[in-house]
Amino acid sequence: MNSKHRTNQRRGGALVLACTGATAVALALAAAATPRPTPPAAEVAAAVRVSPPAAPCGAAILLDDSIPARIWDGIGARRFEPLTTSSRQARAYFEQGLALVYGFNHDEARRSFREAARLDPEFAMAYWGIAHTLGANYNQPGAKERNQAGASAIAIARSLAPRAGEFEQALIAATAERFPATAPDSVESQAAVDAAYAAAMKRIAERFPDHDDALTFHAESMMNLRPWDLWARDGSPHPGTETIVATLERVLSRNADHIGAIHLYIHATESSPDPARSLRYADRLGGLAPRSGHLVHMPSHAYVRTGRWADALKANRRAIEADDAFLAATGVGGMYAGMYAPHNVHFLSWAAMLSGDADTARSAGAELLRRGDPSMLAEMPQMSMVLAWPSMMDARFGRWDAVLAAPEIGAEWTYGRAMRHFARGLAFVGKGALDDARVELAALREESKKTPADMLSFGMVNTAHEVFAIAERVLEGRIAAAGGDVDRAVALLTEAVSLEDALTYMEPADWHAPVRQSMGAVLLGAKRHEEAARVFREDLARTPEGGWSLFGLAAALRGAGDAKGAEDARRRFEKSWAKVSEMPEFGWY
Repeated sequence: MNSKHRTNQRRGGALVLACTGATAVALALAAAATPRPTPPAAEVAAAVRVSPPAAPCGAAILLDDSIPARIWDGIGARRFEPLTTSSRQARAYFEQGLALVYGFNHDEARRSFREAARLDPEFAMAYWGIAHTLGANYNQPGAKERNQAGASAIAIARSLAPRAGEFEQALIAATAERFPATAPDSVESQAAVDAAYAAAMKRIAERFPDHDDALTFHAESMMNLRPWDLWARDGSPHPGTETIVATLERVLSRNADHIGAIHLYIHATESSPDPARSLRYADRLGGLAPRSGHLVHMPSHAYVRTGRWADALKANRRAIEADDAFLAATGVGGMYAGMYAPHNVHFLSWAAMLSGDADTARSAGAELLRRGDPSMLAEMPQMSMVLAWPSMMDARFGRWDAVLAAPEIGAEWTYGRAMRHFARGLAFVGKGALDDARVELAALREESKKTPADMLSFGMVNTAHEVFAIAERVLEGRIAAAGGDVDRAVALLTEAVSLEDALTYMEPADWHAPVRQSMGAVLLGAKRHEEAARVFREDLARTPEGGWSLFGLAAALRGAGDAKGAEDARRRFEKSWAKVSEMPEFGWY
């Protein structure tokens, strides 16, 4: 299955119980409501009301009515024009809702838009906002029930549109393309709806070229046609990507503080050949919306792609604080609490691992496990990777005894069990117990056989089997190297590198530890210094200023007799790991 098909499957599927994105552990589904041409205020409220959730994923939920809307400081709200409402409070809630949309906090945004509608029942754009939060987005697929509820909301907006201005009417009409009378019920029909909406937003952007939000929504609508798949693996843009980037750059050229454009621009460029192009805006984003946790986190997507490891850790620590404060104040569950907030913790652990901060990698990994909701596993069994993540972090830093002491994972959770066996295999290699390592390799393969062929990866853009294939080859390669068969090890790790390179881009990456680092260490151990240096340099092109490969490169160049190059690599390593007290060991690679 190619990456585009997987992406469409992820975005379409059955269009009901689907979750997407890194650390995706929750998806709220909508209860349908029947639209009426000109509803009175009571029916307007009912059209977007649903029951409180019985569970954070898989329940028929949109919003818990028992939680009141409130005005938040520090989320990046700004004035939106033109906007037709007689209520200053309704305007404030609308503008807050838009800021929350730009922070991908769609449930809380919907709460704000609903409050705007309550304050001014004739406020057409409030219902546009409700509908907007129900459509597919970069991290969440379309769902039939959500589409039906969105159709109800946009029908109300259209009935009120004659009271609004020209721009508002045009935006409402374009958004109606997302919610046809017959909700899409297949991958193909959802894709057609998404394409129709993108075409409608293109016309809006052409008609209102000076409206920053119109252009931002246009760019987002195009990104949603191929989420997490904007650039080919050779660095060339997929169709539409250059338009997305140019559109967002046009907004940012005249408004460098537009939180929505910055957010999307980071996503649009992070897997490009030049992710650094977003840094000037990424550096601003957290300060523009310091209480919007996902926006505080977002710069780290650019930081890890440009070697700014300390900044990536700092951004995620601040994001965790912001989201914890928000969730404590609201008590909400749903998509944001279940997906976006844990994503910060996962990202912190992963970035810490890549930058050599063992304590943070392990403590954040334990925190990710603590925050997990076991009820999610039945619907999304790939989430069981979280159960193995602490062991994966322990293995990365040579904590072999900790890996082997980790508890068993339930037999039904094959993804987590497979990765636990991978970590245990590495631990036995590290201890020199190669027969035990081979037992773990066989167990990993057995768990792979038990895993459905169509199970997606933890990041939801690849398949579990693609991840397992890498794990098998890395572990078998490490066993071969430890047994003295370096050629076999290099062949296996070369296969693993090719498989890793073929994965669809995601952050955190679906394969957590770059394979080239393992391969470089094996070559280094065999005193094949020039080959090792080449492999470490290749990894540094993908993991800029990564301490693991800088440390390996210094050793390889030293062995090759390049004292000057070795010293330069050593200085870069010391800068990269300036706050790390523990030196790496090649046995950990």
